[in-house]
Amino acid sequence: MKLEAQALDTERPAAASSSPHDCPIHFLLHLQKQFRRRRRYELSSCLVGVCWCSRALFWCRLYCWTCCCFHVPPGVSGDFEIVQLHGAPSAEDDSLCEALQRGIEAVRRGDGCYLVYRYPAEVLGVFMVARLYLLARFVRSSSALHSPWISLVGSLNGVDAMKPFFHFKSIFTLQPLNVLLPLTMLNTLLVAAIVRVLERPVQASFDNYWKSIWFTLVTLSGTGLGDYFPVTYLGRAFSVVGGMFCGVLTVALIQSLFFNFLDLSPSEKKVRYLIELEWWEKSTRQNAAKLLQAAWRAGNLRRGTDPSDQRHLFSVMRTARRLRIEKPTIELSIEDQIAEMEAAVLAEVDRMEAEKLEVIQRIQTKAMQFSALKEKLERAS
Repeated sequence: MKLEAQALDTERPAAASSSPHDCPIHFLLHLQKQFRRRRRYELSSCLVGVCWCSRALFWCRLYCWTCCCFHVPPGVSGDFEIVQLHGAPSAEDDSLCEALQRGIEAVRRGDGCYLVYRYPAEVLGVFMVARLYLLARFVRSSSALHSPWISLVGSLNGVDAMKPFFHFKSIFTLQPLNVLLPLTMLNTLLVAAIVRVLERPVQASFDNYWKSIWFTLVTLSGTGLGDYFPVTYLGRAFSVVGGMFCGVLTVALIQSLFFNFLDLSPSEKKVRYLIELEWWEKSTRQNAAKLLQAAWRAGNLRRGTDPSDQRHLFSVMRTARRLRIEKPTIELSIEDQIAEMEAAVLAEVDRMEAEKLEVIQRIQTKAMQFSALKEKLERAS
């Protein structure tokens, strides 16, 4: 290392005094110096990082392969029968089944009532909706937040800036409506189309696509009017996942957007604090006047037999204590806290300087008195 340092010291003046054509040499020497100063990681830590990355990539690729490789092969046709337990035997006639909904008839098989319907083979294509996760990856890759510089900034601050959830939070914070409206429309139209496909063999009311959209909107809002509801197992599953679960997420996003809109700025918080402080001071002054009046009345009429004045005094005292506890406060920013601390320190320094000047003036006065007394004693002697 010493020899390399000496070589660098001997080469540095030559590089500095060389012509502009030798600038790449100086750049390479500087780059070599920076790499030499960098932190050297051990081989074990590198192997652990490579193994962890390979494991994460394996599960990610397995999920991608599972979602993207599922499809209905071309040329597959036909249908398949679904037998679903639905309803109960009628109390009047055991051979019949009670209809739980108008237009839906169950078939008695054995000891139970079953709903029998047939699905075409193309219905299995609804599971390919899992490929929509590629849309999130596309949004992440096409956003302005997907860049090596932002990844470097995130790694320096201990944040994985390449995660889709980080991009979603950042975009929703910067442009909430651009995320909320397309997400709500996509979820509504997609769930309505899937529920319509799954419920058409059983309920004729879902033949109309707008009724499916109405059912999805009611489910997303959490109202649940009950005029339309899915009966099949797959329809219920997609309604719960796409309607209720995504509806809860959508409502949560709307609530966060609404509460962020109602949040006060620092200037507005300061104005509200000043207003509340003015009201508190006014109430405190009024209560102090009432307290003095009640104390004077209780003191002058102590010989009386009416205890109402004493009770009134105690009530006013409790009000004074409550007002003292409920004094309004404000959360100051770091700049305001530093300014307040600086003002307090400067006030304390001014007070100490005033005390110092006062002490010095007293010492000077005592010294003058002492000198005058000394002169008198010398004259007297």
